[in-house]
Amino acid sequence: MSDTFRIGVVGLGDWARRAYLPNIELMDGVALAAVSTRSEGNLQAAQALVTAQPRVYRDWGALIADGGLDGLIVATAAPSHREVAEAALRSGLPVLCEKPLAPSTEDCDALAAAVAKGGVLLQVGLEFRHAPVLVATAGRIAEGQIGAPSLVQCEILRDKRDSVTSNPEKWTRLGGVFLEFLCHYLDVMCWLADGEPVAVGGSAGKRLGTEAWDHGAVFVEHDNGATATLAFSLFAPSGGERLRLDVLGDEGSLQVSLKAGEIRHIPAGGEPEDFRVPAPGHPSKPYPGSYEQIRAFVDAVRTGARPAVDAAVWKRVMAVATAAGQAVGGHRRVHLAR
Repeated sequence: MSDTFRIGVVGLGDWARRAYLPNIELMDGVALAAVSTRSEGNLQAAQALVTAQPRVYRDWGALIADGGLDGLIVATAAPSHREVAEAALRSGLPVLCEKPLAPSTEDCDALAAAVAKGGVLLQVGLEFRHAPVLVATAGRIAEGQIGAPSLVQCEILRDKRDSVTSNPEKWTRLGGVFLEFLCHYLDVMCWLADGEPVAVGGSAGKRLGTEAWDHGAVFVEHDNGATATLAFSLFAPSGGERLRLDVLGDEGSLQVSLKAGEIRHIPAGGEPEDFRVPAPGHPSKPYPGSYEQIRAFVDAVRTGARPAVDAAVWKRVMAVATAAGQAVGGHRRVHLAR
């Protein structure tokens, strides 16, 4: 492998142009070497974002076959993730695949098998796992600063009314709102609860006149006794959007602001301490962790480290999100297979 990590991107849609290309452009020692898209409009929009002059392919298979890459980002439409990622893995090319990893558990298992057979790395794009403030939060929990976690609370209020009403199928396909949108928060909750999820329950409603669940609450029980709760709304009032995350343990609590990169540690019987991670002006675009997940992918390929989010982690996220949909749809508590 050369000193410069040569990365390719398959799929140049909106998310690739927002979360992958700008961050690659910011990285020392990483070069955008090849791209593939069937859309001339997407290609032109992507080329306007970068100074690199990568090889351009209409056929992603030719991009993989031509070689000359150290890693590949798969940012195509979700139904094609398995086909593209599996071809790359079989060729020995490490893959960072945007979420959802694949539409079914069978597809995920096939990709995991390709990883095991070829000994090549597969990372899934859940960027919050790499957000410095959440990595720091998980570190504090692991160090025992708040004791054993007992409750993780997440509240996500967004104004998605225009999208839900004008394009409702976006919020019902591929697992619906729980897998397509809330997967990031469900994953963070289970991560910080520091246990394995065993049951999911909840309630949700449809106030916007579509088949999409647009508000509700979900709880996830874990094998260590911790409970994680997620309250969400897709019709927050203008100016009232909010993301709040709290972790309560038997020896204190952590209040986390993902957007500001701030943690408030409140020890039992002690004075609160405030921390800021990282420093203002951090380059990650558009969300905390977007830059870091690409850097983590590059570093894992170089060092042989296991990625923080692999196929097994994604399958857990998929199981929890699927169970959430079943729980709110059937008004019941759903036990997860162990």
